[in-house]
Amino acid sequence: MQFLDNIRSSKFLILGLFLPQFVILGIYFHKLYLKFLSFCPNKNFLTWDPDARLVTSIRFAEAFRSFDPIMIVRLVFDSPTWPVLRNFPEALIILIFGPGGTPVSLFTFGELILLFLIVPWILFRFSKRKSQIAPPLLFPLVWAGLLQNPGFMHYSFSGMLEIQGGLFFLPAVLALWELQRYRSDEVEILHSSRNPNSLLQEGSKQINSGFVSTKSILTNSYSPWFLCISANLLFHTKYPYGYIFIFFGCLFLITFRFDETKQFIFKILNFYGLFLNESSFLRNRLERNDSVFSIKNVLEKEDLGSFPKNVSVEKNFDSLAKNRSEKTKSVFSKENFFKRIKWHALIPIGCAILLILVTIIFSKETLPGKTKAYLRYAGALIFWVSINFVVWKIFYRLQKRDETLRFKDRLKNSILRFGSRSAQTGSTSRSSDAQSLSYTWKYFWTYVIFPIGSWALIHPDRFSSSTSTIRHIQGAGLMPGQSEDSIFSFIYFREILDNSFYVPYGGWVLCAGLIIGIIFGGFHFWKNHEVSASFFLFLSVFVSILGLTLITPNHQPRHIYHLYPALLIAICIFCYERFSEGRTKILSYLVYSIFLIFTLGYWSWKHSDIWERTNLCFSGTDRGLFFTAKDAESVFLKTVNRSSVLWNLLSLEHHNRPDIMLSFYRAGFYNRQKVREKNKKEKFDLQKIRISGSDWFIVTDRCDEIGNRIGIPFDEIKQSVSEDNWNSIRGACILKVDG
Repeated sequence: MQFLDNIRSSKFLILGLFLPQFVILGIYFHKLYLKFLSFCPNKNFLTWDPDARLVTSIRFAEAFRSFDPIMIVRLVFDSPTWPVLRNFPEALIILIFGPGGTPVSLFTFGELILLFLIVPWILFRFSKRKSQIAPPLLFPLVWAGLLQNPGFMHYSFSGMLEIQGGLFFLPAVLALWELQRYRSDEVEILHSSRNPNSLLQEGSKQINSGFVSTKSILTNSYSPWFLCISANLLFHTKYPYGYIFIFFGCLFLITFRFDETKQFIFKILNFYGLFLNESSFLRNRLERNDSVFSIKNVLEKEDLGSFPKNVSVEKNFDSLAKNRSEKTKSVFSKENFFKRIKWHALIPIGCAILLILVTIIFSKETLPGKTKAYLRYAGALIFWVSINFVVWKIFYRLQKRDETLRFKDRLKNSILRFGSRSAQTGSTSRSSDAQSLSYTWKYFWTYVIFPIGSWALIHPDRFSSSTSTIRHIQGAGLMPGQSEDSIFSFIYFREILDNSFYVPYGGWVLCAGLIIGIIFGGFHFWKNHEVSASFFLFLSVFVSILGLTLITPNHQPRHIYHLYPALLIAICIFCYERFSEGRTKILSYLVYSIFLIFTLGYWSWKHSDIWERTNLCFSGTDRGLFFTAKDAESVFLKTVNRSSVLWNLLSLEHHNRPDIMLSFYRAGFYNRQKVREKNKKEKFDLQKIRISGSDWFIVTDRCDEIGNRIGIPFDEIKQSVSEDNWNSIRGACILKVDG
C-alpha cells in the first residue's frame, strides 16, 4: 500500500499523465491555427464590437507612439462602454504588427491556450490539494468538452471578450471560494480552541498552541490581493461580468453567511442609530455566556464542592437577565428612538434618495437632455460616498478600537488569581466572533465591491452607460430593441441544451450535471453545514445565469459562454468529491464515466468531424460581406493625408458601418495623421471647413443622397467639391471635402 501511495504522489506520474494531453492539445491547436489562416477570408475585419474596441486600441497605439500621456490618461478614464484592459495588449500588438484584424484574433486564441493551461491549477486548488493524481484524470473532461462546444470555439479566433471572460472568471471564483473557506476553517479552529475540555487538559501549553495556530492562519493562509486582482481583471474585461460576480458574491454571503451578513447590516444601521438593540443583545449574550462559563470553570478547577454552585449560577443568570430586560426596555422606548438617530449622518442618504426620486417622478420633457442622467448619477454618487464612509469606519476604525479594548481586557484579566484561563477563553470568544462576523464581508467589500463601484461612479458617462447596458433590450437572434415577451427567459438554458456540445444530447447531460450537482450540494450543506467546492462552483454558474436573466432584458446566448469552463470544472470536482466520500463512489463512477464518454470519448471518435464542423470564422466566409469596407479602406489610405474628420452616415443597421470607421482609423495610423469622428453636436459648415485645416469624409449609401442627409442642396455641394473627391465604391459613396 505504501508503494502504491508513493506512485500516486510521484511527480513523474503526474507529469506523465499531463504530458500526452498537452501534446494532443498542441497538435490540435496547431490545426485550428492553420484552419483559421486558410479558411477565413475576412480576417482583417472583426465586425461590430471588436471593430469599435480596435479603434480605441489604435488611438492608444497612436498615443504611445507620439508619447502623449494626457491622451492615454483620457482614454483610460473616459471608457464608458468597454474597459480598457483589452486595449493595452492590442495597442502593443498594433505597434509591432500593425492595426490588422488577424493579430487581434490570434491574441484571443492565445488567451484560449492560457485558459486551458490554468485549468489543472484550478482543479488542484479546488480539490483541496488532497490528491495530486485527480487533476490529470479530470482534465480531459474540461478540454474535450470545450473543444466540441460550437459557440465557445466560434469566439476563439475573434475580437470578442468571451474567452477572456472565461479566463478571468475561474481565478475570481477560486479567490472567493478560498476566502469563505479560509474563514470557515479559521472559525472551526477557534471554536475548537475555545472548547473548555481541550483548554483544561494540558494547561497553558494547550492554550498557547491554540493561539499560535490561529494567528498563523490569520497572517499567512490567505491574501485578499488575489481576490482583488482576479475580480477586477474580470470586471475590466467586461463591466457586466463584474456586476454579475458581485451579485453572486452578495447572494452567496447573504444565504450561507447569514449571521455574518446580519451582523454587518446591524453595524451599519447602528452607526445611524437604528436597531441599536440587536448589537446590544449580541454583546450581552456573549458577556453573559462568558461570565457563566468563567464561574463554572473556576468552581470546577478549584473543586469547591461545598459551595452552592447552582445557586450562584442561577443568581448570576437572574441578574444578567434583569439588566438585559432593563436595557431592552430603554432601547425600545419611543422617547429614546428619535433621540438615538443620528440625523446629520442620514442627511446624505436622504438627499441621494430625493435625487433619484426626482428622476423617477419627472418626465424627460421636464428634465431634458442629460439632466435626468446627471441627477441619477449625483444621487448614486452621494449614496456611495456616504455608505462607504460608514463601512470603512466599521471595518477599520471601530475594529482597531475593539482590538485595543480586548487587549486591555486580557491584560486586566490575566492578573486574576482564579479564572484566568476562563477569562482568556471568554476574550477569545469575543475576538473570534467579532472577526468571523466581519472579515469575509470586509475583504469582499474592500477588494471587490469598493474598487468596482468606485470605478463605475468615477465618470458620469460610465455610470449612465452601465445602467443603459443593463436596461438594453435584445433577444437571441433579434435586433436591438427586440426581445422575448417574458423576462423569465430560458434562452440560456436552451442554449446549453441545444448548442453546448456536438455530441447528440450532450447539452442535456450537461444540464443534468448542473441540476444533480446543486441537489447533492444542497443536501450536503443541509447535513454537514458545509459548502462543498463543487456546490460553490455550480452555484456560481447558476446564480450568474439567474442574474443575467432577471437583472437585464439583454438576453443573448454569448453572455454565458464564459461560464462553460467553470461548469465543466464543477462537474469534475463533483466526481472527485463523491469518490472521496466513499458512500457515493458508484454515483461518482457513473457521472465520471458518462461525461468521459460524452467529452473525451466522442471527441476521440469524431475528431475529424468536429474539426471540420468547428466554425472559426467570426467574420463569416462570404467575401462579398466586406467589399464595401475593403474599397473604403483603399480610398482612405490614398486620401487621408492630413488631419481628417469622418462623418459616417450609413444606417445603424448597415453591416459595414463599424468596418468603415475602422478603415478610417487604420488609414490615419498608417499615414500618421490625426483622425477623429464627427461629434454629435458638431455642425457641417463648408465655410468653417475651408478654414479649419482638416479634411472631412462623408460616407453614405449613394452619392445622390448626400445632399439630403447633410441638409445642403446636392447641386451646391457638387459645385463646391471637385469631381476627384467623389468616390463611388461598392455599396457606398465617400465624399472628401478639403479643408
